[in-house]
Amino acid sequence: MTKTTTTLVVPKFVADGTVGIRKLFEDGEYYNGTIESFDEENGWYFVQYEDGDVEDITETECAALVNDYNNYKNDIVVKDNSITLFYILRDNPALCDGAGE
Repeated sequence: MTKTTTTLVVPKFVADGTVGIRKLFEDGEYYNGTIESFDEENGWYFVQYEDGDVEDITETECAALVNDYNNYKNDIVVKDNSITLFYILRDNPALCDGAGE
């Protein structure tokens, strides 16, 4: 009796439209998208961008694009929080009393 083995390809990223990516294209613009599905047979991720374009990408490319998206989103949160803090302090000067002492 001969045993056969099958290699199971397991996606590293959730492929259900909840994981975001960000990619710089040849037109010099960044486009955000989501990982929609994973092709187990070939190991490709299917991505749909906000502008309607789609493409298949490798796991390596997927990892880099997910990282870019997360850095972009974190940068927005920091900027939004800084702006919010500015307005809170501007509108409530008593919060600044004694600051820096």
